[in-house]
Amino acid sequence: MRFLYLELANDWSDQTVEERMRLCAEALYAHKLIKPRYFTQITARISQRAHRQRDVRARNRTRLLGCKRCDDTGYLDHAGFAQDPCDHKVGP
Repeated sequence: MRFLYLELANDWSDQTVEERMRLCAEALYAHKLIKPRYFTQITARISQRAHRQRDVRARNRTRLLGCKRCDDTGYLDHAGFAQDPCDHKVGP
């Protein structure tokens, strides 16, 4: 399952999925369940994917195309939580 990292985590703390995943990695590291190397890799990947989604969102804010493939979210199959950017060039 893939997540939209910039969406709210839908609970009482009002965190984004990115923040929640980072906290989970920190908890695993604090309890010595993962090594420092893995902690660094995990947090770097979370940051990269969230940054990629921020870029796609920023580009799509300037141009809403009424894309039927992604519903102007900028991601293919956003209901399935995929992270692949939509190029808005191909029809539905």
